[in-house]
Order: sequence, then C-alpha cells, then structure tokens
Amino acid sequence: MSDFIVRLEKACVRLGGVRILRDLDWELRPGEHWAVVGDNGSGKSTLLRLVRGDIWPEQSGGRRLYIENGGTSESPIGVRSRIATVSAELQDFYVQRDLKVKALEVVLTGGRDGQLLYSAPSEEELQAAREALKALNAEHLADRTFIRLSRGEARRVILARALASKPEMLLLDEYLDGLDRRSRSELANLLDRLAGRGVRLVVCTHEPGALPDCVKQAIRVNGGLIADRGEVNEILGKPRPKESVKNTPAEPSVSPSKTMDGEVFRVERATVRREGRVVLQDVSWTARRGEHWALVGANGAGKSTLLGLLRGELHPLPGGRVIRFDNPEEPLEEVKTRMGWVSPALQASLEPSMTVNELVLGGFFASIGLHHQETNGEMERKARKRLAEAGLAGLWDRTVDGLSYGQLRRALLVRTLIQDPEVVLLDEPLAGLDIEARALFRRTIKQAMGRSAQVFWATHDPQELPGGRWRVLEVAGGHLIERQTKE
Repeated sequence: MSDFIVRLEKACVRLGGVRILRDLDWELRPGEHWAVVGDNGSGKSTLLRLVRGDIWPEQSGGRRLYIENGGTSESPIGVRSRIATVSAELQDFYVQRDLKVKALEVVLTGGRDGQLLYSAPSEEELQAAREALKALNAEHLADRTFIRLSRGEARRVILARALASKPEMLLLDEYLDGLDRRSRSELANLLDRLAGRGVRLVVCTHEPGALPDCVKQAIRVNGGLIADRGEVNEILGKPRPKESVKNTPAEPSVSPSKTMDGEVFRVERATVRREGRVVLQDVSWTARRGEHWALVGANGAGKSTLLGLLRGELHPLPGGRVIRFDNPEEPLEEVKTRMGWVSPALQASLEPSMTVNELVLGGFFASIGLHHQETNGEMERKARKRLAEAGLAGLWDRTVDGLSYGQLRRALLVRTLIQDPEVVLLDEPLAGLDIEARALFRRTIKQAMGRSAQVFWATHDPQELPGGRWRVLEVAGGHLIERQTKE
C-alpha cells in the first residue's frame, strides 16, 4: 500500500452558512490509528468528510493536503477512492430516496466512489463484494432489498461496502450503531486484522468500548476545534471541556407502572412476511394499559417489524390481526395520531431542507413537517420550550442537513412528544447520541412516562432503558418470548 499522508493546516469548514470546523491542525501518518471523540454537533462527522475529500475547506480558511512520494496536492482526486467511509448518513442515502436496490448492489458501489451502479460489475468486483459480505457474515443478505433490512443488517452491508473497495484508510463514524453484541465483537476482531495488514483506521465514537485495540491515539473535537490530543486512554479519561458540559437534570422519578384495565395492543396469530421471508410467525401477544415494554433480540430478529406491525405500517397475513386501544373499528389513521414514533428509518426519510421548527411544529398535526397547516403562538411557545428542555435551544431555524445525527434524533423526539401521545414506539433510539444526549433523551422519555405515555423500546442493551418497571419481550426465530420483568 502507498503511504500517503493527510494533513490539515488551519482548515476551516462552513456548511449551510454555519462554520462547523475552524483552525484544524492535524496529520494522519502511515501506521497510525486515531479515535475522534466529542459531543453531538462538535464537528466529528464533518471532519471525516473533510479528510476523505467529500467537502472542501474554506478557501480563506487554511488548507487540506495529500502528500505522497514527495508530491503535494490539495485535490482529493486519486486519493478519495482509496479512503472508505462507514456512516449513518451513507446508510440513510438509500432510505431517503426509497431506492429498491439489492444489498449486493450497495456493496458493489464501494469501489466506484458513488452510491449507485451505472454499469454492470466485473467478475473481479463481484468477487470482492461477495468476499466482503462473507467477512461480515452477511452473505445471506446479498439478494435482499437494502432498505428492507434491519438497521443492524444494513450496517453490516455498509461495512462490507467499505471493505469491498480494499481501502488503504477506513473512516468509521459510529460504526457499531445498530449492531448486536455478537456482531460488535466479530467486527472489532476484523478491524484489528485489517489494521495488521496496513489499513489505517479513524474512528469517531461516543463509546470508549467501541475502539479496536489497534487505536492508540485520539483527538477531542469541541465547538469545531481540536480541544485536546494524545494517547487514547489519556484523552478518554479526561473530563470533557467545561464549555461543552451542561447541567443535565437527573431523571425524574416515576412511580412504578400499574397495570390498568384494558389493552393497548392485542396481536392475534399474526404472521408477517417481507420479501418472501417470514419474519414473524403466527405470533400472539398482549400489552395492557400502563405497561412499558422492552423489545430485545439479535439483528434481523424482527424487532423493527414488530414495531411497524403495532403502528400499522406493516400488516399481518390473512388470519391474523392487531387490535389497538381495545377498538378494532377505529380507523388506522386516527389510531396513529395517538402514537408517537421514533426510528432511524423515519429520521432518514426527512427532507434535508426542512427546518427544525417545521419538523417540531408538524408534530401538532401528526405530519412530517408543515404542509400549509396554520400554527399559532401557543404552539410555537410550546415547541421552543420542549426544544430547550432537549438541549436544542438556538436551533429553531437550522435545517435538517445542518444538524448532527444526534441533534436530529433529539429534534425528532421533541416532534414525537409535542402532543403527549398515549403510546411511544422507539426503535434503537439512542444510536448516534453522545453521553449527555442519551441522558437527556432518557429524561425526556421518563417525563413522557410520567404523563402516562406507554413506551415500547426496541434495544440490543436493556441497560440503556430509563429507570422504571419494564416488561421484556424477546423476538427470536420469528416468535415472541416474554422474559423476566426488568425493574
């Protein structure tokens, strides 16, 4: 492999009129592996895009250099194809455009520096793609439609896409989000093997345990600046910069849930088939009023499918049915107004030019954004208050594409809870959130629980749930298994 160097010299980046990065001095040299840490909105993801050459530094604000064999260039041409990226934004590209491409096609784009195939692949490309899927135990996903995969399955495909390009540098942005425990362990071992073969890693993460053993150096990004750098254990062990730490109130106490009369969901002999594959098989289950449920299971087990079934986005085959709120006759569109919904797929579908205020105010009308609906001062005051409580004050006029992944997730939650729904359905909601944002998210959900909202939370880690009494439902092999209640 060629030992090219990426150097940033007083580099600044402005996106959507907002300066995201400023005065960056940093160099990635051969044999080095770096961690990039920082809060949501600090500029970590933008830094990775700058390194790869997907965006340019401001002309008046420093420069980015690629150095190789004694030559120096500011252009990423000839280098970008040797740097692969794994990110939620790349994964969401296909969801946002509702592209019905197969997983294998997504992997094949890895070596073409784009997201779509415009010509038939060669035998060499096909072999590399299938080998990459095999390395991630994802061969069985090759012929599945990418946007129909579970979040964890899709993440493995995006990782395979990166490997198929045979990169010299791998930029990983919260690469473990959506993966179950087994997949995380397997991937950490794979990355260490790649590093041993000369692939350089740069890993953005909120989770110290997400770093492969080979990563020895770290920088902390805060407010668009490199606030600190050094050995990874030293940087991770230091307190975060004072200016980035907010006073996050403790989770409010909520009395243990009491089972009340009536049912919020009754699933009867429901079978759900997706792309010819049975995901849920003849399942029956009841959730009573007042109960909060944790839905657990491995990648592809069917947790997201179950949530989609409850909300009415998916439907059982003939012979099965779902009764919501004890009323099988209530029109589904009216039922949906009583339920809140947060998921990575919903987040991926948001229009990039939508503003935060349009997103949140749309929640008053159970719509995604405003579509000629009339709002009033009271709605605006409530929306601003809820945004401030979620740590998003000052982002009222910011567009969706001007937010970090974690900021957008919290704004989506505010939109979901603005009308105090009776039921809140959450699909891996903490993915992409930093430590502080996770605490704020849990606190916000706890407040909703205190206002009598029932929560159904799909997760790989029950430890991330807010305090309270949770019933546990495992989704495995197409079946539903009730587990011990979590207090």
